[in-house]
This record gives sequence, C-alpha cells and structure tokens, in this order.
Amino acid sequence: MVKKTSLVEFDGNYSSQLSYKFKYDNDELISAEMYNNNVAEIVIITKKGMGIKFSSENINTMGKVASGVTGISLKENDEVIYGKIIAIQYGEDLNELAITSNDKIILVSKNKEKKEVDIEDIKLQNRAGKGSNIITIALDDEIKEIIL
Repeated sequence: MVKKTSLVEFDGNYSSQLSYKFKYDNDELISAEMYNNNVAEIVIITKKGMGIKFSSENINTMGKVASGVTGISLKENDEVIYGKIIAIQYGEDLNELAITSNDKIILVSKNKEKKEVDIEDIKLQNRAGKGSNIITIALDDEIKEIIL
C-alpha cells in the first residue's frame, strides 16, 4: 500500500490522534518520506526480487487515517522490503525530462547472491502492477539486505 498525505493533516495533538490505518493486522510500515516536489517517482522492491516504479501523480492525496492504495501487486509469500521517493528534475523548458536519479542499490539474497541495480533501469509502470523481475533468485531464496 502507498499513501500520500498533506502535512496539514498532522497538525494538532499527536499523542491522541490516529495517523495511519493498516489494511491487514500483519501490515507494517516499510518507509515514510517527505518531499515537496509536485511530481516524483515511487520505487518499491519485494523480497522475491520484483521491482516497480510509478509516478506519484497516480496517487491521490488522502486523509491521515486512510489505508492508502495498492503500490504493487504481490505474488504469494512475497512482501515489500524497500520503498523510496525519487524526485524528478526537468529541463529548462519544463517539458523535457532531464536526470531523474543516479541512485544505485545493491540487493543481497540470503544465499549471498548480489546484484547492483540502477534505479533508472527499473521499468516505469502503472501503480498496482506486478512489477518486473530485477534480480533472478532461486525458489527458496529471497532478498535479505538492501545496501544503499
């Protein structure tokens, strides 16, 4: 699940206000980031090596107790282990995309397989898709660590 909320929603007494709502009992927060760009890209990576990147414009702003919208459709026994906001920069004419990001991450599986992934190489898709395979791992393996 992915959620975009205005900071104005969090004004007031923090100790007595609910500021999130999970869809399922076993859900947990993976990442929370603030950004002030109008447009950004969201990157999500799962423990089974799937990755998705989509525009923040595909997420409507919602209240703080909303549970959010689907960011990636998970396969059975898969879960999200990484989420990041990537700011988009535009050229001088504001219509030409310049550089999005030069971020690279290293994925390490529990069987010690390693792969360096350039975030720009993750395919831009629609929100709630299955994503694309960014690392090939054995059936009994999974991503254990992400090094930034």
